[in-house]
Amino acid sequence: MTGERGAAGLDASFSLPGISSVNQLGGLFVNGRPLPLDTRQQIVRLAVSGMRPCDISRSLKVSNGCVSKILGRYYRTGVLEPKGIGGSKPRLATPPVVARIAQLKGECPALFAWEIQRLLCAEGLCTQDKTPSVSALPSAEPEPEPQTGCLARQK
Repeated sequence: MTGERGAAGLDASFSLPGISSVNQLGGLFVNGRPLPLDTRQQIVRLAVSGMRPCDISRSLKVSNGCVSKILGRYYRTGVLEPKGIGGSKPRLATPPVVARIAQLKGECPALFAWEIQRLLCAEGLCTQDKTPSVSALPSAEPEPEPQTGCLARQK
C-alpha cells in the first residue's frame, strides 16, 4: 500500500529516524537541530561564487532565513560550525561580580539591572557580550534604606 503524497510530492508515510518535517521547498529538516556541515559548506561555496541567497535557498531546498543566518554569521565571524546546542552556559555571576553587585545595590538600591550591567562593563568586571543576565542578578537580598544621590544616576 502506498502512502498519501504531500504537497512536496513525497510519500507522507515514509519514516526516517530523526526526520521531523519537510519545509516549503521540499527539503527535509530536523526541527531544532543545526543544518549539516556539508550543506553549510555548499551554501558558502555558492555564495562566494556569486549566487544570490534566494537562489541558493531554492537549489539546496533550505529556507531563505536559514541561508541568510548562516551567511551572515560566516561573514561576521568566519565560522561555519553551528553554535552549541543546549548544555549549560558558563557562569557569568562569579564571586567578584556578585560582590560588586551587592556593593552597588547597597549603595543605591534603586539601580535597575541594566544599569548594574553597564557599570560592571565600565569597570571591566564583564564584557558587553558576557554580562550576567537580568535574572542572574541578585534581587532577593534585603535592601537597605533608600539613599539619595546615587552615583550611577548622576552621570
